[in-house]
Parts: sequence; structure tokens; C-alpha cells
Amino acid sequence: MNVMELIVKGVDGGEVKAYACGKCGAMWSAKSGQNFARETAEMCCTPKVCECGAPVDEQYYTACKACRAKRDATSEANRLEKAEKIKYADYKGDMLYHDSFGNDGYCSTSDVYDELDQAEPEDRPKYAWACYEQHLSIDVEDVLEHALQDHFEDAHDSLDDIPGLQKAIDAWVEKQTMKTFFSDYKKVVLLDTVLAELAKDDPKKDGTDG
Repeated sequence: MNVMELIVKGVDGGEVKAYACGKCGAMWSAKSGQNFARETAEMCCTPKVCECGAPVDEQYYTACKACRAKRDATSEANRLEKAEKIKYADYKGDMLYHDSFGNDGYCSTSDVYDELDQAEPEDRPKYAWACYEQHLSIDVEDVLEHALQDHFEDAHDSLDDIPGLQKAIDAWVEKQTMKTFFSDYKKVVLLDTVLAELAKDDPKKDGTDG
């Protein structure tokens, strides 16, 4: 693929400042390294072929969609095999995760029946990943680093009672109820009882319209 060299006339003796793809015009600064920038621009729109021989149409990927799906399925199977298995009735967490769930993959444990009910029977997952929660945490040094960035170099050393500020922040954080959930790939929740209940209630299971 042809590469365009971008030079600022009259600056630095005509040194190349950036390289651009000759097809789409995407540009890479020479500050990242002359060789890296040129090679990246050359590869930008060059047709890529997967190791299986199929073309790779998506940019930034080196494997075709089918091979990526196969790799992801293998990875998921390995995680599932190693994970602790928990019955749905025994799971005490507030949230579950599966990439088929509508809210970016997350679903309230109490709403999983309704979530699965929205999917076709053949598309309903047999399991979901457990989730752990993370509460708000604020480090005073991170706050001060941002607050002092426009002040003189040793401004931090001029501050008094930084531990007291941390205690005040901790007291405020303690009042907050916000929490964020993350998938826990070491624990998997089996949904067989929920699926059985859906099958009993769902007229689509036998191909009728109800």
C-alpha cells in the first residue's frame, strides 16, 4: 500500500513528521518512531489473511470472524470448566453477567427470569457468571496530584494535615451507596431451574402460539 509522507515545509530540514495511508488517509506521527509509523501506514489498508486462509475484513484484527469466535468459545469453555459451580437458588449476589443479557451483559439476579423470557428458547444461556461489587474509594494523593498540577513544584510539601483530609474523604465515602459490579469468572451460576420454569410457562417450547 502506498504511503504518503507529510513534511512541514521549511521546518527541520524537510524531516518527515508523519506517515499516512495512501488509501484512507489515516495518519501516524513520526514521534512514535519513523519505522513504526511508516510500517503501520503501509499495513493500514493492506488486505489481511487469517491463518486459516480466509480474508480478514475488519480493521485491527489479524484473525477472521469465524476463527475469533472459535477462539472465544474455547476460552469460555476453559473458564467454565475451572469455575466454581453455584446453583441459582444458592447464589447470594445481586447481579449476574452473560454477554447475551441486554444491559451490557449485566442483569439483576431477581430479574433473570424476565431477562431469559425475552429470548427465544434456543438462545437462552444455561449459565451466567457471578458478579462482585466494588464500592467507591478515593485516595487523597490522587486528588492532590490533580489539584496541584498548576501550582509550583513543591506545593505538596506546603500542605498541612493531609491525613486529616483523607479521614474527611473517607467519612464522606462511607455515606455513599454507589457500587459497581464486575463479572467474576471464577464462579458460574447454573440457570437450569430458571430454564425449567420458563419451559413450563412458555408455550413456544412446543411450537404453539399459546
